[in-house]
Amino acid sequence: MNPAANDPFRYAAVADQLQQDQAVQSDQPQPALAELSPAEAPVFPAVVETAAAPLEGEVLPPEAPAPQTPPSVPQYPIGLIDFNLPILVVDSNDDEDLFDTPSIVTILKGSLHPVVVSFWKHGEQLIDQFDTDGDSLSGDHKVEQDQPYPRTLFVVVGRDGRNLVLDPDLYVSEEAANEETNLDDIAGIFPVVIQAKVEEPEAVAEPVSDFHDGGVESDEQDVEEEGEDEIEDTEAAVTDPNQPPTEMYVAGRMRRVGDTVYATRKNFGVRECTVTKLRRDATKSLCLQPKDGSAAYWAWNSHVRY
Repeated sequence: MNPAANDPFRYAAVADQLQQDQAVQSDQPQPALAELSPAEAPVFPAVVETAAAPLEGEVLPPEAPAPQTPPSVPQYPIGLIDFNLPILVVDSNDDEDLFDTPSIVTILKGSLHPVVVSFWKHGEQLIDQFDTDGDSLSGDHKVEQDQPYPRTLFVVVGRDGRNLVLDPDLYVSEEAANEETNLDDIAGIFPVVIQAKVEEPEAVAEPVSDFHDGGVESDEQDVEEEGEDEIEDTEAAVTDPNQPPTEMYVAGRMRRVGDTVYATRKNFGVRECTVTKLRRDATKSLCLQPKDGSAAYWAWNSHVRY
């Protein structure tokens, strides 16, 4: 170590010190950049350009707005009925009479009924013209909007003094409800979710056949049903106004009134009985009078044997 290197009186000024150090470095050979190891290679700081903050009072030019997609032009007219959405064609006098596969054929410009619609009515293809309210030129048909369910519509509640009144119309949007309602003082506009109508299946009566195969039923059901159909007095029984049959094919055999059969019944075992009446029933067709003196009853077909 050179002790004179730290001598505070070696240089007269800082400028002389810097000039002396540069002269010493220039005399020493400098290695090429390719010969330097990665650790010895010089690192050059990245230059990051930053936008200068606007000066106080400086007026900057307005930024260019982002390009917007132009709105698409509707293909078909829009009124009370938007013909660009799915539509239904129904009978003008019966809303339940719905016609099949409606489709727009063409648009007649300048016509009061510009929309020409083709549809199938009871197996016959028809064509009719409609206005934007959905009314037809012939007066026999009308168009309704076929919206997918569930649908969200808006109902308007207004004030009439201290009472609340309801606008009976429903609107497709909150803006439409606010603009089109007839109520002067609006208390609120509320969304209502409309669900699709659920069609109840029609009850179809099962046909009753004269032929019975005598299926096996449980003893518990046997006791309950026989108790309900038990007849105390066969002579006092009311005659069926529909004239019940006098013979039927039951449990594999032809049965007639007056026949003697053997029937099994819970808590009674097998008993000899007489057929007193017949009826067309899928499970119990024979009214039996046991010969042990007990009350007559409608027996299960599967329990009747010869």
